[in-house]
Amino acid sequence: MWKICCKTPFIATLFISTFCFQIQTHAENLKNSSFHSPSNRFTVQLSESKHVIFSKEEVMQSIDDVNHVIYDVTFFNHSGKKVAETKYYDVYGFNIAQGKDTPAHIFKGFEWSPKEDTVFVPTGGWASI
Repeated sequence: MWKICCKTPFIATLFISTFCFQIQTHAENLKNSSFHSPSNRFTVQLSESKHVIFSKEEVMQSIDDVNHVIYDVTFFNHSGKKVAETKYYDVYGFNIAQGKDTPAHIFKGFEWSPKEDTVFVPTGGWASI
């Protein structure tokens, strides 16, 4: 009987640890999304680095105080070497009903040159731009 009592907390701890790891991994996957350039020359990773949410009162004080998500956009070549990086600001505070864009929707807005040596990232939607 004592052995069952000792194993049960271990099993419960193992289950909880595994469950928490799965939730953390799922959350990280939601924050990191990878895509490929049209000819698969590059892998592009969009990683949510910050989600900024303002109160209604703060929004009324400044035109730039709007809800937005900051993404780190990193470009990797075939060998996995980082070749370029930038930031993308998904500003959605002016249309709260719409909500933030998905990384897939943002990536679809990328415009690639024929040789994929240049890519145009969509504008972020700041009111003061």
